[in-house]
Amino acid sequence: NENPGQYVTGTSDDNPVEAQISLIKEALPSAEKVGIFYTQSEINSKIQADKAAAKIRELGMTPVIKTCMGTTDLVANIQSLASDVDAIYIPTDNNCASNMNSIAANSNNKLLLVGEEGLLTSGGHLTLSVDYTNLGKKTADIAVDIITKAKKPNEIAVETMSEAECVLKYSSNNCEACSISLPQSILDRATNIDEELYARICRSYFKYLN
Repeated sequence: NENPGQYVTGTSDDNPVEAQISLIKEALPSAEKVGIFYTQSEINSKIQADKAAAKIRELGMTPVIKTCMGTTDLVANIQSLASDVDAIYIPTDNNCASNMNSIAANSNNKLLLVGEEGLLTSGGHLTLSVDYTNLGKKTADIAVDIITKAKKPNEIAVETMSEAECVLKYSSNNCEACSISLPQSILDRATNIDEELYARICRSYFKYLN
């Protein structure tokens, strides 16, 4: 990442796994077991899962890892995991993202900490997410440097978003549906995506009227 050396550079949406896991400890101080659920064939998900497991142990909790092969065993495996843990971490995983509604419906009302904010719209409860708009701007800045300043891709480090640049978000509707109460320390600094969506709809509606 620091020295690409060839013809490809840009940005990565590598998410702040360790900081995400810390949110579980903040939200559920008495949690003892934290589940990690991902799809076996998605190597990127396994990398995140390994980071998450290490951080869970560091915080004095026990990681319980469960995987699925695809859609056929997803429901049974998430049910099995949810019956044995206090919270569940879902990394950025294409299969899980496509089936997040099923995961949420079969998670036994456990806290679902997810890898990015898109998963909040389909059942997740809480995330510290990469800001994809600002990540896109970072990518554009690199392109501008190559086009206008004659910089070479092999000389430009791949950029990621720092923890400070990520956004803390939650879904009040999903939390309420599962009787999950987030602590005030999180609510004070997090954005409620349900209120955010409502505000966006209102803006669009009034723009249409005008």
